[in-house]
Amino acid sequence: MGLLVFAYRYLSYAGFPNDHFVHLATAQQMTMGAMPVRDYVERGLPLMSAVSAMAQMVLGEGLHSELLLIAAAYGLAAAWTFLAAAYVGRSIVVGLLAVTLTVLGDPV
Repeated sequence: MGLLVFAYRYLSYAGFPNDHFVHLATAQQMTMGAMPVRDYVERGLPLMSAVSAMAQMVLGEGLHSELLLIAAAYGLAAAWTFLAAAYVGRSIVVGLLAVTLTVLGDPV
């Protein structure tokens, strides 16, 4: 289920919303050696910038690494949703329905 959602999110990519700019800019600064707080103002979301910076270091610079990171996060969340809903509902169908509703109900 996670792989299907990853593929769906990756292939249905239509562009990043404008709110990705700030943490991608701070992530790029981190990859070039800048330290939060010491070299630039940290907005209070260090994990978001750090995860994007790690993705850029591992997957390469640019927006493609962020796309892979976001699609992987959606896939992981879908897998956890499926497991939790299937366990609580004691049915694979309930798990599939929960994942389908969360994936198709995305407001973006």
